[in-house]
Amino acid sequence: ERPTEHICPISLQRMIEPVIAADGRTYERTAIQEWFFRGRLDSPCTREQMPHRELVPNHALRVLIRDWAQ
Repeated sequence: ERPTEHICPISLQRMIEPVIAADGRTYERTAIQEWFFRGRLDSPCTREQMPHRELVPNHALRVLIRDWAQ
């Protein structure tokens, strides 16, 4: 069974390009970008306002997901 931290809380799919958003949570890049594109400025998980839309690659999780899949 796939670890839950490998799953994007927006798309509910395995993340390929995980990124950390301003709420400190990790999302699939395309899913959170679409969230922002639709005009949402709140956190998909907490509904609290996010101070910015900057996304930081979560390299450690990306490696864990890749290694788990092999």
